[in-house]
Amino acid sequence: MNDAAHYAAAWRDRKRRMLVFKATQFAGLPIILGAVYLSSSYPGLPHLLPKQGLLVIPAWSLAYIAAGIWLNRFPCPRCGQLFYWRLEIKGYLQRQKNWRNCRHCGLQEDTLPT
Repeated sequence: MNDAAHYAAAWRDRKRRMLVFKATQFAGLPIILGAVYLSSSYPGLPHLLPKQGLLVIPAWSLAYIAAGIWLNRFPCPRCGQLFYWRLEIKGYLQRQKNWRNCRHCGLQEDTLPT
């Protein structure tokens, strides 16, 4: 596999991870509102739903955290290190200005090798 194909596959993977993360993020409010609506609309459910309703928010929170970790574990196609994470504090504010670039080698998103 040549470099251009490797980069293209990596960027498709990053887009898929971002899509899963954003879908999980935006699904939280409808899920919670749906649970509230069901508990108030059906008279038989309030006795059952509080037990299951209490599980809705923690289940969504765990899914959100898992999707966020999966997104942030994306490896840079150039250097192979984590694209979004760097544990070094030095230079943090400079990296925040270019937050869409690799935290280690500075590769911009969706760039192909030259």
